This record gives sequence, C-alpha cells and structure tokens, in this order.
Amino acid sequence: MRIETKYESPLKLKEINIVESNLKKEENISGKLSLNLSIDRKVLKIGENDYKLFLNVKLNDLDNKLIVEVKSISLFELEIDNIELVEKNGVAIIFPYLRSYLTLLTTQPGMPPIVLPAINVIKLINDKK
Repeated sequence: MRIETKYESPLKLKEINIVESNLKKEENISGKLSLNLSIDRKVLKIGENDYKLFLNVKLNDLDNKLIVEVKSISLFELEIDNIELVEKNGVAIIFPYLRSYLTLLTTQPGMPPIVLPAINVIKLINDKK
C-alpha cells in the first residue's frame, strides 16, 4: 500500500539496527542519581542516494554507578544531495527509537526505568559543530 501526499519527505528511512547495547549498574543504586546524557552521531554518504547514520546514546552518573549505552546504524535514502538534511532529520527520526529501547533496557528489577527527555536536535547539532 502506498499513501500519496504532497507533504512526503525526500528522506526515507530504509533500515534501523540496534547494533550494541550495554547496561552496567551497581547492586544498590537509588533513583536519585544525576545522569549525564551524551549523544554522538556521524553521517556517511554510501551511494548516490544512500546514507548511513551512526547514532549513539550514553547515560552515566559521575561515579559510573550506572552506565547505559545504545548504538545504532540506520540507512536512509535521499532524493536530493543534502547530507545536512540526513543529519538533522535522521537524528530526529531515529532518536525516539533509541529513547524507547533505552527505557525497555532499564526496566529491570532493582531500578526505576529511565525515560529520556525529548531533545532539540537543531541545538544538539549546532552545539557539536
């Protein structure tokens, strides 16, 4: 089935893969830890219209009593040549998947689940440049 719309994006998500996830915690951690969130990304053009987005999300406290990391590789197709569009919109598309995965990963006995806040992708990209 194909849905026709004049608002269709030229950027198409072809594939998303969680390639690595890790949860390390001490036995008795409290739900009152202050966690640092870091998000790293890299975009590679791998074909005429194909791009690969590497997106990594990591959470940890100052003493590393809790470390959670999720790494993904996603493939996008873009009808125009604009790697910046892949970087901005690709992160905005993929981040909710990683956010959900991280919550599921931390829904373990002995700890409260972690729900990441929504992020301002434009600010993230501008701050990293």
